[in-house]
Amino acid sequence: RDERIQFAALTRPNMLTPRLDARRDARLPMRGLYSVPLVLGRQKLDFAAGEKRFVVVTASAGGLRQTFFDDGQMRFSRLTQLPSLQAETIATTCSKETAKTVQYLLGQRQITRGATLPVFVLAHASHHAVFGSHCANIGDIDYRLIDIQTFAGSVGYKTDVPDSFIDSILV
Repeated sequence: RDERIQFAALTRPNMLTPRLDARRDARLPMRGLYSVPLVLGRQKLDFAAGEKRFVVVTASAGGLRQTFFDDGQMRFSRLTQLPSLQAETIATTCSKETAKTVQYLLGQRQITRGATLPVFVLAHASHHAVFGSHCANIGDIDYRLIDIQTFAGSVGYKTDVPDSFIDSILV
């Protein structure tokens, strides 16, 4: 009863099979396979300095991911499929799914009702207006738009980021 276990699963391994087969056939060594929330949880998130509990929202080819942190530790993450990869669709999905995640966290007593929960949305600066129009601060949710290029630089990524997708940065 005193143990805390964090589960992580590969829910769609068939997406990775071709890449893993190619690596094996080319005899390329592989150090490990990590999911976005596990990699994100190991990064220094300067933009969240001073926050005890917060959510980080990232977009990737796999969908929209919301990762909840408590006291610097990644505690919960969920991936939502995106109907399209357009900024407008991602922003709309972000708003709708963040409300669901907050309700879940309230139900699990991970956050307290009435306390403001910072939600950091990593997006390209050119998409901030679109996200700002869909992700309005309502109730307990305090959206904060973070330039994905600035985040990329903080983790040592030196290439320009042309969109709001985190895939190449965390690889």
